[in-house]
Amino acid sequence: MPATRTVRWDPVAREQVVEMTFSDGTTVDLTDGLTRTETELNRFRIREDDPASPVVECERTDAISRGGWDTEVRTYSRMTSTVDDFHVTNRLVALEGGREVFTRSWETTIPRDEV
Repeated sequence: MPATRTVRWDPVAREQVVEMTFSDGTTVDLTDGLTRTETELNRFRIREDDPASPVVECERTDAISRGGWDTEVRTYSRMTSTVDDFHVTNRLVALEGGREVFTRSWETTIPRDEV
């Protein structure tokens, strides 16, 4: 799948959303049969009347397999802000054979320090 970029404007909400997707598709290493698939989604949004409204969301998937085993890692990150702080939320999910074997979520607040 080639890279895409979509720009949407909602005149009622006065919000702009930009989405970008990337994928190299699936590659196979012919020397050892390792198969890898990667995808990315980046989403940016902001409301025209609120300079503290920007939201950035990033999603990633990385799947690797060979022979009888397959693994996949999915991540999701979201950053918002207030006048004083940036707020970052992250989630990581690891799968093996299509079953979830590990998950972790965490949040971080970072002072803006006049940024």
